[in-house]
Amino acid sequence: MISVKLITAPTEEPVSLAEAKLHLRMDAEETSPATTHPDDVLVAALIEAARDWAERFQNRAYITQTWRLSMVAFPTERYIELPRPPLQSLVTLSYWDGTATQVVSFVDPSGTALLETDDYLVDIESQPGRLCLKPGLSWPVIESRANAVQIEYVAGYGAASDVPERVKAAIKLRISEMYENRGDQATDQRYKSAAEMLLWMDRIIPI
Repeated sequence: MISVKLITAPTEEPVSLAEAKLHLRMDAEETSPATTHPDDVLVAALIEAARDWAERFQNRAYITQTWRLSMVAFPTERYIELPRPPLQSLVTLSYWDGTATQVVSFVDPSGTALLETDDYLVDIESQPGRLCLKPGLSWPVIESRANAVQIEYVAGYGAASDVPERVKAAIKLRISEMYENRGDQATDQRYKSAAEMLLWMDRIIPI
């Protein structure tokens, strides 16, 4: 059994409130989209909802965030795929050996993220990224139980400025759909389809 839990959430959104308001043509008669509007709180909530929908649709992470992957045992394969790419770095690998929890750190004393240790390689190029065994080595012997193996890692493109523009465009389309079709009104499939088309190219299909 595998589970993934968000440990540290993003500190910003790919689309700012000012960008969303400009896209929605709010404050059209004002001098700046930064001007306070009665719907500011609503739009901020829609930005978060649209980003969450886009991340789930693509199975990706946008702004830097930390996740924990938990498993009952090590896999038969020589690598472990880490959901929600792009993978930035690993933090720790921990496992229960039947007596105590053993921890392998992927951060050196200076705080620099390591792409390899004596036993493991971190593959940040693959999509999704992977934790790989080095040639000739095997996974540690563990006692299988719930969350016996846990990997904490950092994912995302980086800051908002690093997120692809087509992703931001899709999020804005999704915001428009939700803003213009509130309450019990039918969803306008034109916006959703256009947003999905922008996101489909880099979508990660779960195996």
